[in-house]
Amino acid sequence: MKFFLFNLYLKVVLLIIFFPLSIILNIFNLKKTNNNNFRKKNYKKYFKIFKFRFYSPLSFFIFIFLFPFVRLLKFSKLKLFKPKRINIRQTPKQVASLVSYRVLNNLRLINKISDINKTNYTFFLQPLLYVAKPSTDIDKKLMQYISHQMYDGFTYQTYCKEFYNFLKESLRQDEELGSKFKDFTKIFSNTNDQRFVDPVHLGSIGQYECAKLISQTIKDNEKKLKL
Repeated sequence: MKFFLFNLYLKVVLLIIFFPLSIILNIFNLKKTNNNNFRKKNYKKYFKIFKFRFYSPLSFFIFIFLFPFVRLLKFSKLKLFKPKRINIRQTPKQVASLVSYRVLNNLRLINKISDINKTNYTFFLQPLLYVAKPSTDIDKKLMQYISHQMYDGFTYQTYCKEFYNFLKESLRQDEELGSKFKDFTKIFSNTNDQRFVDPVHLGSIGQYECAKLISQTIKDNEKKLKL
């Protein structure tokens, strides 16, 4: 009912008030038109009522006739001017494909920049408890807690596994990046010490061990360049 009354009101105001008023204003403006191309226009001219600025009589009349409905929209659940939200649901495989595509494009861009600057680029896929086998009691508790969190009917672990599998397979088959990527996904699988503070982030010991592996990779690459 609100929609019907609002639409009816707008049509009546448009036909009876705004349409005739716009014709009158256009005729009035035509009479004042000056063909001199060197005349400077004053586009900043306006008149002020209370705290509102109006740049034309037409905008003033539009404000008068729509102001009651603006106030109504503010205090009601009427959603005439709000954009409609479209919920798009995607499977973990679709999400993995889309995210991997973007990551691969970014990696290719970084690799090109490295080649231009004559530097060696290596991409490291970080350890992730989502895709590695939990090795400690705390790891198991973390995964047990996170396993109840769902998104569009799937667990976060399912999304991460699909993404990592898709990305690794794409990197292995990529001629440009295949030899420039290191898989650190499961480097902590055989340790009994705690490395993760949550399913994504590493503690200080895990960060240190990753840093050692990265630095060793850099040293090995430097040795190959000197040969």
